[in-house]
Amino acid sequence: GLTKNQIRSFEEMQALMSRDFSYRDFRAYLHNVDPPCIPYLGVYLTDLTFVEEGNSSKLKDGKINFSKRVMLSEIIAEIRTYQNTPYCLEDVKFIQDWLFNQECLPEEQCYKRSLHCETRDGSEAKPVDKEDDEFLFGAMEKIPGYSFDKPDTNDVIRFEKGDSNAAFVPIKGGTILKLVERLTYHKYRDMGFISAFLATFNTFSTPKELIDLLRIRFNMPKPKNPSKQQLKKFKETRLKPIRLSIINLIKNWINSYGREDFKDKNELIEELTSFLNECAEADNMLGKQSESILNALHQQLNENTDNSIELVGTKFGQKLDSPIGNLIDYDPEQIAKELTLLDFDIFKMIGKREILCTSFDNKEEATRVAPNIIALKRSFNRIKLWVCSEIVKEKRHEERYKVLAQLVKIADNLADLKSFNAFAAIIAGLNTLEKNIRITWEWVPAPIQERFTELQILCKRPKQLVELEKTEEMRTQPVIPYIEMHCRQLNGIHDMLPDMIGETKIINFEKRRKLYGVYQIWEKYQLETYKFSSDENHKNFVDYIEVFSAATIKSHVKQLEQGSPPNQRPTVAELPIPIYIPKKSDDNYDFQAPGSASNAEDSEKAIQSQIKEIVHNIIKEDNSIFDDLVISVKQNLRRDLLKDLEKFNTNISDNLTVLQSQFGFIEDDESNQISSQRIVEGKFPNQDINEWTTFDSEGFVYGWAENVSLFIVNVTTLVHVTGSIEIADLGSVLRIAGLYVSDVQLTDEESNNLRVIVITSSCSEEVQESALEQGVEIEFFD
Repeated sequence: GLTKNQIRSFEEMQALMSRDFSYRDFRAYLHNVDPPCIPYLGVYLTDLTFVEEGNSSKLKDGKINFSKRVMLSEIIAEIRTYQNTPYCLEDVKFIQDWLFNQECLPEEQCYKRSLHCETRDGSEAKPVDKEDDEFLFGAMEKIPGYSFDKPDTNDVIRFEKGDSNAAFVPIKGGTILKLVERLTYHKYRDMGFISAFLATFNTFSTPKELIDLLRIRFNMPKPKNPSKQQLKKFKETRLKPIRLSIINLIKNWINSYGREDFKDKNELIEELTSFLNECAEADNMLGKQSESILNALHQQLNENTDNSIELVGTKFGQKLDSPIGNLIDYDPEQIAKELTLLDFDIFKMIGKREILCTSFDNKEEATRVAPNIIALKRSFNRIKLWVCSEIVKEKRHEERYKVLAQLVKIADNLADLKSFNAFAAIIAGLNTLEKNIRITWEWVPAPIQERFTELQILCKRPKQLVELEKTEEMRTQPVIPYIEMHCRQLNGIHDMLPDMIGETKIINFEKRRKLYGVYQIWEKYQLETYKFSSDENHKNFVDYIEVFSAATIKSHVKQLEQGSPPNQRPTVAELPIPIYIPKKSDDNYDFQAPGSASNAEDSEKAIQSQIKEIVHNIIKEDNSIFDDLVISVKQNLRRDLLKDLEKFNTNISDNLTVLQSQFGFIEDDESNQISSQRIVEGKFPNQDINEWTTFDSEGFVYGWAENVSLFIVNVTTLVHVTGSIEIADLGSVLRIAGLYVSDVQLTDEESNNLRVIVITSSCSEEVQESALEQGVEIEFFD
C-alpha cells in the first residue's frame, strides 16, 4: 500500500482541488504561483459558463450588457497571462513516445475496471479474466449467430490434465464450435491438432459445415468504441492471428484433401471460392494466399492419378521372351528386394483417412475407406499363397527342401530390409504347410532350419515386430510395417473408445487423435524410401510366376510324396548356387545374406550340427532312452506351460484393469492400485517396492488439490503406471517426482542415481523422444 507520506500528500492535493466554494483553495493557491504555469482549465470553463448563462447579453432597455463582456474578458486575460511565459525544458523523446502510446480508455471502461478493484458498497470485488475481450477492448459488437465468444466449460470442451491456456495442451473432447475455435486460436497453432482434425472431421461434420463455421469465425465481432491503442491491439492480437490461422487451415486442408473432399462437388467449390474472395476483400494481405489456395485446388482436381497396384504373379500367363526358371535359380537377397519394392509401392499410397475404417473385417467398408491398406493385406495373402505354391510344385522332398531353404533365406533378407509385411507372409506360408512336409524339413541344412525357428518365434510375437519398427535404427532406414498388427490397433481404438463423451455428448477428440497417431507412424516410414533398384531378371520372376489358389494348393498337398528322412542332413554348401546373381549397384545398401557369416560362425554351427546328429543316433539305437526323454520333456513342458498360462492370465488382467481405469470404464481405485503394483513387481522382481502417496493441496501437479502417488523401487527408482501416456502427462509425472524429492530426505548419492520410469501399454514416437529429452524412461506392459 501507500506510505504515510504518500497518503498525506494525496490528501493535501485532494483538499487543494476541492470543488467547495467554487474551487476557493485552488484559486488562492494559483494566484500565488509564479509563471510558467498550466492552470486547471476546468475552473475557468466553469467561470465562463456561469458568466455566459447567468447574465443576459442585453439590458432591459435593449442596450448591450457591456459589463458581461468585461467579466468574460477578465477571465480570458487571466488565462493568457499564463500563456506568455513558456517552460524552459528539453524534449525527451523516449518519454514522449511512451506517453503518446499509453492506452487511454474511455470513461465507461475505466469505471467498469474500477469495480473489479473496489465495489461501490465496499464488498469483495469479483475476479476479472484479463484475457476477456471486453476487459481488453471494451464492449464488443453483437453479431447474430456468432457463437465463438462463449466461455470454456466442461459441457463444451475438455482438456487433458493441465492448464487449458497453456500451449499444446491436448483437447480431450469438444463441440464442433469449440474445436473450430481452437483450430483458429489466436495464441498458438497446434499443428498436431490441426492435422488430426482435418484427417478425422468427416466422422462428426461435413466440409460444408466447416466452411460455414470458418466464415462466421472470420467475420468476428470488433470493439464498439475502442481507443486508438485498443483498436491496434485488437488487430494485432485477435483479428490478424485468427484470420491468418483460418487461411492457413484452409491451405492445409486443400493441400492434403483437396481432391478427396471437393472432387465433383461444384456447389462446395463455389462456397469455398466465395469465402476466399470475401477474405481477400476484407484484407488485402490475404489476397495472394486465397488465389494460391484456389489454384492448388483446381490443379489437384485436374490431375490424373494412377492407383494401379502390382502383386506377385499378376502377369502370369502373359507372353515373356524367355522362361523364368525355378525359385532356386535366383538370388534370395534380390528376390527379397523385389518383394519389398512391390509392397513399398502399395504402402506409400496409404492415405491419412484410411485410418477411419471402423472394421477391416467388413469387406465393403474396408475396400471403400481403406483401399490401399486392403491392397497391402492382399499382397500379404498373395505372397503366402506363392510360398505354398513353390513348395507343392516340387513332387520329391529331395528337391523340395532346396525350395524351403531358399524361402527361409528370402524371409531372413526381408527381416534385414525391415520389410515386415512380406516377411510375415512368407513365415505364414511356411507355417501353413509345416505339418504336411515334416520329413522335408529334416533335409534342410541345420543352420537354415535353426534360423527359420528364430524367425518363427519372432513372427509369433507380433508386438516384438512393432517394437522392432520403433528402434533407433528404424528412424533412418525404410520400414514396411506388418500391416495386420496396425489394423488390429485401429480396430481396438474404434471399439474401445466412444465417439461422444460426457453427459452433453461432445465429440471425443482423444479417439480421433489416437487414430491419427497410427498414421503418423506410417507417414514417417513413407518418407524414407529404399535406395536399391530393381533387377530385370528377378522382377520378371516375381511378376510372371504362377501362384496357385488355396483350393489348388490343398489338392497338391494331398498328392505330396512323404518319402524318408536322409541319413545325414545336407550342408549349406550342398545347396545349388543361383544362376541369376545381379551385379551389385553403387548404392550403400549391401545387406548381408543369410548363410554368409564369418568362417568362425560357420565352424561353430557345423560342430553344433554334428553334436545333434550324435545324440540323435544314440537315441535311435536305445528306445528306452528316447521314451524316458519324452516323458521327462512332457512333464517339464506341462509344468512350464501351466506357469506361463497363469502368468499370462495375470498380466493380461492387470493390463486391462489399468487401461479400463484410465478410460473410466471402472472406478475401483483399489483394483487399479493392486494391478499397478503387480505390473511394477513383474518389471522389478525381488526388489524392495513401496507405494509413496501424498496429498497435493496446492495443486502443484494438476492445477487442483488431489492425491498423487508413485511406486518407489529401492528408494531411487520412481515408477508411474498408466494405460497410455501423452507429452502433457510427462510434465505431471515429473512434478509428482519433484514432490517426492522434496518430501523425502535423499543423500547426494541417491539424488544423483534418481530414475523416473513410466510403465504404459503404448505411446507415440513423439512421446518417447520428449521423454528421452526430459530424462524419463519408458517401459511397456509385458
